[in-house]
Formats: sequence, C-alpha cells, structure tokens
Amino acid sequence: MPKLLITSIADKIPHLKAAELAIRNSQYFTDLIPSDCDENCIAAHINKNFWKTQPIQNLSPTEFIKECERKEIRAIIPTRSGELDYFASNLDVFAANNIHILCSNKQAIHYFTNKTVFFEKAKQQFQPNMIPVLKRESLNDSYSRFVVKEECGCGSMDLKLDLSAEEALIQSKELLKPIFQPYIQGREFSADSYVDKKGTCLGTVLRWRNLVRNGESQITQIFRHKKIEEWISRFLEEHHLYGHAVTQGLIQDNGTFSIIETNPRIGGASTASIEAGLDSFSWFLLEASGKTLQLDRRNLKIKELTMTRYKKDTFS
Repeated sequence: MPKLLITSIADKIPHLKAAELAIRNSQYFTDLIPSDCDENCIAAHINKNFWKTQPIQNLSPTEFIKECERKEIRAIIPTRSGELDYFASNLDVFAANNIHILCSNKQAIHYFTNKTVFFEKAKQQFQPNMIPVLKRESLNDSYSRFVVKEECGCGSMDLKLDLSAEEALIQSKELLKPIFQPYIQGREFSADSYVDKKGTCLGTVLRWRNLVRNGESQITQIFRHKKIEEWISRFLEEHHLYGHAVTQGLIQDNGTFSIIETNPRIGGASTASIEAGLDSFSWFLLEASGKTLQLDRRNLKIKELTMTRYKKDTFS
C-alpha cells in the first residue's frame, strides 16, 4: 500500500488538497501522509494520517527511512527550503530503499539556493536576462537603488527593496549573509516548471503576482508569454534541475524580462499552475511508480485562470 509523504505541511491546505487529488488519480499510490514538527498545525486537524515528526536535521537517514518503511511511504515531497539539502545529500540512500523524492541532486540544490553562485554560473550564458549580484564596495559606483536579501535559501521574508546605497548597507547588518542587487522596476511574475527524470522540462506556467502577503501570492493570474516560457524551460534543463521549481522574474515596461532567482521546490501559490495544467504532483507520482513520462511542453494545454486565496471555515 505505497503512500506519499508531504513534509512541513503546516497550513499548506491547498497543497494537501492537490496531493489528495493526485493520489485519487494514481494507479499505484493509495494514501497521503502529511507531516510537520508542530502537532497543532492546521493540517494536523484536516488529515487523519498526520505524522508529527522531529526536525529533520535531528534524524539520520537510516532512522527516517526506517520510519518511512513502517508507514509504507514510497515517495516524499519536501515543501520547505531548509529540507532540500538534507534530502539532496541522501538521494541515493533513499533510492536504494525504494523511496523517491521530489528533489534535485546536491549540486543543483547548492546552485539554485545560493544566489551568488546562481548569478556567477548563469551570467556567462544568460547575462542579458540575469539580475547581477553586486559587491558591497561597488554600490556607490553602479546603480542608484538596491535590493538586499540573504544569500542562501528561498523566499522573500528578509527582502529589503528600493534602498539607497547607504540604506542598503545599514539594512544588510540585520542579515546573516547579505547580498546586494540593483533594484529594477517592473511587474513581478512567478514561473512554475516541472523537469522530469530524463532532464526534460515538461512545461513552464507563468503567473502574475497580483497581491502578495508575507512573500506569498494571494491573488495570482496565469498568463502566456511563449518566449519566457521557453527560456526558463531551457534554463532549468541546462542546469540539471529535477522536479518542481519556481522562478521569480520581472518584466519591464519596455518588454525586457529579468530573472531574479529560482527556488527548486513547490511554491506557496504553485497550486494555481497545477490547476492550470502543470500537473506536478501527478507527474511525480507516475515517475515514482516507475513509469516514464511521455509529454511534450509544446503540446501542454494551459488554462489562463486567476486564483484567489482566502480563509475558509470547515465543520465536523
């Protein structure tokens, strides 16, 4: 009775529901187990199979795998950036025990989660579309307005925008390992993509971030831009990512687009792209069951829709 584990579920109820639907449509996986360190998280009250886990860094792969085998877990979807290095470092160990993980290898995770490495490696090939990482000592010699953020990890909780050079230097003192980038005005978008085990990107779905709260889109709108879709798809293929990724970018008034970063995991509002046709959960379950995906992104049908996220009461 193979089951799917989703880690760090917290209050990610849309992810829970999307995964439950993928399970119902699966011919191999039979049930879903959501997990989190917080036994009082919202998901614990939504799904009867909830598993309260220890912080992942406290578990050896052997301990984790033993518990997975006891619970008949054969596939894992990490949802938190802090878990990616753990799973990426132990992919072979999990695979040897017939447990499949929606996570890239360690080299790719390091590349995509370290923003300095990301820019330095990508600029040789994609310079016109990459937002540069600037040296602290050169701020006054380059642009007029700046962004400060943490060098490693994903998300925008510690992001500081539209600062002068002096303000940027002051704000950087609040961060562990700050980096500086020029502040570029434009309309922000996210791009959800899925790259299969063969290294082929099966599709990229673009969405405007129309309303953002705490770094997550509350209103997100699917749109089409074939040049950007293909550019991001090729970019992820050439840098050997596997699974779901969320790329952040900007489109300026003159039509120029710039890439800010790529987060190599499912995103907070990625369920909009799943609904639009990028069926990442189902595709992962098919691959985890041993099947090879026979899809071509040129034929991917994408629904142009708008997703609005809001609180909802349930009764039992």
